Amino acid sequence: MKIGGVVGCLAVASVLVATGWRWTPALGALLAGGILMGNPWLLHNLSLPITSGFFLAAATQVVCSSIVVVAGVEATVQNYWPGRKRAL
Repeated sequence: MKIGGVVGCLAVASVLVATGWRWTPALGALLAGGILMGNPWLLHNLSLPITSGFFLAAATQVVCSSIVVVAGVEATVQNYWPGRKRAL
């Protein structure tokens, strides 16, 4: 998928998450996890920290995507947990 398609999907997901529907944090977590797992150069860039200028970008992507996945799953659980206040 080209960069424009990925950015378009993320923009649509961001708008849906902002609407406050209960299931949309799971969509955000799924998209972030899919982008993280779908990067074919991620492991290569992480394996060459000294010689590759892309190491910092790859490390930042892993950290940010992991935070988004954990936050999305937690918000989804919180939205559907009985007796708890909604996350959004």
